[in-house]
Amino acid sequence: MHILQTVEFMEDTPKSPSDIWLNENERLATAILGSPALVKACFDTFDYALKLRTGQVIRFGSARIINTEWVHIDIEGLDQKPGFSLEFPADRGVDVRIADIVWVMDAPEGS
Repeated sequence: MHILQTVEFMEDTPKSPSDIWLNENERLATAILGSPALVKACFDTFDYALKLRTGQVIRFGSARIINTEWVHIDIEGLDQKPGFSLEFPADRGVDVRIADIVWVMDAPEGS
């Protein structure tokens, strides 16, 4: 299903109580990304972590959708603590293929 068809389908679907907070941009992000935590990272700078298929776990503060296949994650100012692995400083962030993300966590060290 094409992404625009997905968004149109979502707009025709009756809203559940959990969808009430979603505006149009958030609905589109949800259709592209799937993960509620990754969607939240696109609109709310905080503390997140994700795991890639390669086994790397990366801590990040925000995300930005590049297109339907890629997302940019911003790690500036976040220390990669033990348990998190990043081979390079990546001060400008990292572009990640969405299909290579295994899981995403909001507030990995608690809020």
